[in-house]
Amino acid sequence: MRSAAAAAIPMPSNVHVRRTSPTTMEVTWDPSAYNGIAGYRIYYSELALPSDMDQWRIVDVGPYTVAEVSGLEPHSAYAVRVRAKSVVDARLSNFSDIAYTNRLNQGLLLYCRQDFICLYGKNKLWCEAQQTPLPAAT
Repeated sequence: MRSAAAAAIPMPSNVHVRRTSPTTMEVTWDPSAYNGIAGYRIYYSELALPSDMDQWRIVDVGPYTVAEVSGLEPHSAYAVRVRAKSVVDARLSNFSDIAYTNRLNQGLLLYCRQDFICLYGKNKLWCEAQQTPLPAAT
């Protein structure tokens, strides 16, 4: 039988990402439905797949539901996930669903899935995570 301390920590939900400048994004989320949250861990990446989480960059924050992430590449789209951290034993929740930034001033995010993002800009349509150029829409 599992004790309450060993129970799974609910993941954060409703993650949203907004570019606030070419090199900065604001990440917001609904808190984990768990009373012992010490903070959150934000994972972000330009092109990494969810199966390559060791390639994602990490920012740890306190028990807040908003954070600013800086040092981004201008005009790049980012995938973002968030995990809650337990105050009792620093265990992490499962990953939140993925949220995506827009490409600031240089393209339009058309479609996104966990394994790729399709963008349209400069008369080209392409999928960045798979890095597969597609013909432009006519």
